[in-house]
Amino acid sequence: MFQIAELLSTFAENLVVLSAVTQMSLPKYTGKKHLFFLWAGSMIMMVPILILNQIEAFSFVTIIVGFVCAVALTRLLSKRGILQRFTAAVIAYLIIHAIDYISIALFGLLDGSSSEYFHTFQSILECKR
Repeated sequence: MFQIAELLSTFAENLVVLSAVTQMSLPKYTGKKHLFFLWAGSMIMMVPILILNQIEAFSFVTIIVGFVCAVALTRLLSKRGILQRFTAAVIAYLIIHAIDYISIALFGLLDGSSSEYFHTFQSILECKR
């Protein structure tokens, strides 16, 4: 069950990042073609990220690989240059990870272990075992 949740969350995160970066960098395509490329790019990004998650690589490595994939793939999807795509990717990842950490802290509060934020975060990460 955890693997399905991880797969879906990785796909959704990739889709949000690619969509945000493409929109901030002026999309080349519109309509169904644009949606197809976003979905395909998200699937392509899932492969290295899931491999790194399976070998339990350091989390920052996974983020960096996803970031590089997002900047590279949006080269095909947007009209702007690398500087704007890079900046858009930074903004998108900062927002996604801020929401992620806030959610984890809220789960810790609901769980009653608000004083043990890092313990809660670690227990969520170890849930897959």
